[in-house]
Amino acid sequence: MKKSSIDECGDFCGIIPGSSLNSNSCTLTFDSHGKTIGDIYGIALIIEDFLNSSITSPLSSIPLQFLIEITNISNCLLKPQIYSNMNRSTTILVGQQFDFNLTITQGCSNRTIIDLMTVSPLNMIQTNLTYLNTENVWKVTQTWIPSQIQLGAHVYCVVATDK
Repeated sequence: MKKSSIDECGDFCGIIPGSSLNSNSCTLTFDSHGKTIGDIYGIALIIEDFLNSSITSPLSSIPLQFLIEITNISNCLLKPQIYSNMNRSTTILVGQQFDFNLTITQGCSNRTIIDLMTVSPLNMIQTNLTYLNTENVWKVTQTWIPSQIQLGAHVYCVVATDK
């Protein structure tokens, strides 16, 4: 990555103490030791690709912005488990509503599912997370009505965030 002469990072310019960026491997390392719980750090990167090392103008530039929040170390080593009533290969008809449920369980009683992030087809919507009042189980329903231009295979990925 080469540094641009344009200030594309706004108020987030500069290096955060405890971080380093390896531009050869495109790896950002952040060391949270000595940081205060609750602190939030804004990260703004520009990902650029170049035809070769002698060219100074990028072929493309993509901004990437995210936050790092310093939190307590969890005493729960169990990650949320997600179950679906949908088969791995399901045929869905164009123009017809398709619903499926996700059940999320967390094996530690002191943890709560706070968010569900998905990579899903365009216009798929989900209900709010609902706690089922049984041993750390949450439920959400996904709904999709595919259009004609959405014919074909689609990938659906989901990750639950707990706290």
